Amino acid sequence: STITACYNTGAVTATNWYAGGVAGGNANTSTVTDCYNTGVVSSSVDCAGGVVGGNASTSTITACYNTGTVIGSISAGGVLGWNNSGSTITDCYNTGAVTAASNAGGVVAANSTGSTITACYNTGAVTSNNNSAGGVAGSNRDTSTITACYNTGSVSASNEYAGGVAGQNYNNGTITACYNTGAVTAASTAGGVAAYNNSSVITACYWLKLTVPNGAAKGIGDPASDDGAAPFNGAGSWPEFTTDWLAYKWTASGDESPPSSRYWKSVGGWNSGSPVFPKLYWEP
Repeated sequence: STITACYNTGAVTATNWYAGGVAGGNANTSTVTDCYNTGVVSSSVDCAGGVVGGNASTSTITACYNTGTVIGSISAGGVLGWNNSGSTITDCYNTGAVTAASNAGGVVAANSTGSTITACYNTGAVTSNNNSAGGVAGSNRDTSTITACYNTGSVSASNEYAGGVAGQNYNNGTITACYNTGAVTAASTAGGVAAYNNSSVITACYWLKLTVPNGAAKGIGDPASDDGAAPFNGAGSWPEFTTDWLAYKWTASGDESPPSSRYWKSVGGWNSGSPVFPKLYWEP
């Protein structure tokens, strides 16, 4: 099935799983494209998403956005609650506040079982009232990937695991060519890119080092490291147009689709007073 060019502006409340501004669930091999939500979305159980509550096996969400507040008693994502079993979310963004008890994500609450998040961003505040808050995803796990995404919103967890891109990255999760400029805080274990990274890979990611109480001190919180998650600064620690950063420059006409695996139209530049941060190929 397909949902295209739909929107919601009213409040949506679920007393069970899967609350979404446009769709509660996106069934197997289904698509949601060019949709948006501006209303408040909440679930008293699990999987609240600004646009879709849950993406079932090999389903797709493309070019959607959310500006409304998203609240989950357990998990919540700005655009999508749960991305599962080889599903994809691409070219989406969120500006609304996201709050959950665990797995609070600016774009997706939980990215699992071979699923992908690509070329998405978040600017809204992300808050976990317990564990696992991420600027892009609350958790990324089980051979899932996050590629060419960024966060500029604040990320906080009242207990542990707050990460600028992902709260937790584990069980062969992969995060590549992403960045965070938002403040990241947790009572325990915070990371500029990811709070927790276990049996997983983080490559060519960057974060803006901010001095805040209980804030992120390293790109990866546990085990503490900046490997693959370097602080933004001057020469030697800034993304370049390389295959690692999957860069893409538009021509003057600005109307091309990106070639395979190329997502950025600009990597910006560093100066000590006002750095210009990278932008995705589909942004204005």
